[in-house]
Amino acid sequence: MLFVATMNVSLIGQDFDMTKFTYQGLPFYSEKEQIIKKLGTPNKEFLPQYECGFLSTDSQDKVFHSLQYNYALYTGAPGIKYVLEKLSLDNGVTVSYDGHKMSNQTDLDELIEIFGMDTMGSLHDTYTGRYSVRSEKSDAGINFILENGRVVMIEYWSPC
Repeated sequence: MLFVATMNVSLIGQDFDMTKFTYQGLPFYSEKEQIIKKLGTPNKEFLPQYECGFLSTDSQDKVFHSLQYNYALYTGAPGIKYVLEKLSLDNGVTVSYDGHKMSNQTDLDELIEIFGMDTMGSLHDTYTGRYSVRSEKSDAGINFILENGRVVMIEYWSPC
């Protein structure tokens, strides 16, 4: 029997800046029109039902909308830019952080090279789980979902 333990680790990255992420040339925070112009019509557009957090209609008194594409999910509201809420790094999908490309082949050594030992150094080569990194400048952050030490997805995170 194979038993895989997953952990949820959180760290505040001193130099971690979510605005340095780009996907297909789009900034991490983008206007809805900018996203549609670059990625085309979404597969699905819907109203997310988050109970709390920065993308919650109830918490922010704004109606949030999500744009779902094959690998990406953007969420925003009128007067608030859409955030790259989730990105699956399947089938050759890449995301860049400050000019460094990441894919589902990005391993721990590359993550340490990109984000530094202080941010990523506590992981091991075969880590499987969710690793949260929060910006020092914001309560929000990014969850890196890893399988066997490789990044398979990134997700935006905000506190309730």
